Amino acid sequence: MSKIIIYNSKTGFTSKYAKWLSEDLGIEAVAFKDAKKLDLSKYDTVIYGASIVAGMIRGISDIKRMVQNKLVVFAVGFTVESEEYVNTLKKTNNVDSMLFYLRGGVDFDRLGFFSKFIFKKVTKQTVSVDMTSKNYLNPLKEYIMTL
Repeated sequence: MSKIIIYNSKTGFTSKYAKWLSEDLGIEAVAFKDAKKLDLSKYDTVIYGASIVAGMIRGISDIKRMVQNKLVVFAVGFTVESEEYVNTLKKTNNVDSMLFYLRGGVDFDRLGFFSKFIFKKVTKQTVSVDMTSKNYLNPLKEYIMTL
């Protein structure tokens, strides 16, 4: 079965996970902006990873329109993972496929002024932090290997 990883990353955490996943499973990883030029119908499974902004998975509506076959989603965010949060993400983003949540972080150097301001107000976080871990990928990798 043919698979591809498409990632939509703003500050680098999602692309880090996509590249780790690509290396570990031998699946090509492509940036979302480049994937728009691809014929995704030739893949049995599309693994889509994107950051979360205000509860919304970046580009999720676009990728759902682009993918005709199986879609697996991984969302990367700052919030502590919980089953309730994952269910909220699925409902809010109208995701009916498998969804995995991975901890990301915040890189203030790569955020615009307004995003920095809002993030600091909402989270009280004032310094950049990277909470990524290859271990967060284990459930996603196990699932992909069953496809």
